[in-house]
Amino acid sequence: MQSSNPIDVRVFLDEHPFSCFQWLVFALCFVVVLLDGFDTAAIGFVAPSLLKEWGVEKSALGPVLSAALFGLAAGALWTARRSYWPQVHAGRFCAGFRRSLLRIGPLR
Repeated sequence: MQSSNPIDVRVFLDEHPFSCFQWLVFALCFVVVLLDGFDTAAIGFVAPSLLKEWGVEKSALGPVLSAALFGLAAGALWTARRSYWPQVHAGRFCAGFRRSLLRIGPLR
């Protein structure tokens, strides 16, 4: 078995600067994270006005704000599971198609 030489990460990063594509991916991820936290920050800013305008107590508004975060977590879990589904079925289809070609091949 061949032994590999260890790579010094600092030297590697100094020799290979970010490409335009990597900067684009970084910027898109930054915008996603920025917009993802905006709703939570906005409701924290608006909550005192809602309490005064609607005439409710803080204890009544707490479950509403918590439900938003639980809904966000549940939606993320549900969406992540659904995004994996096409990959699995595409892989199964391709594997089944290949098996059928292998079975038909000797009949020719």
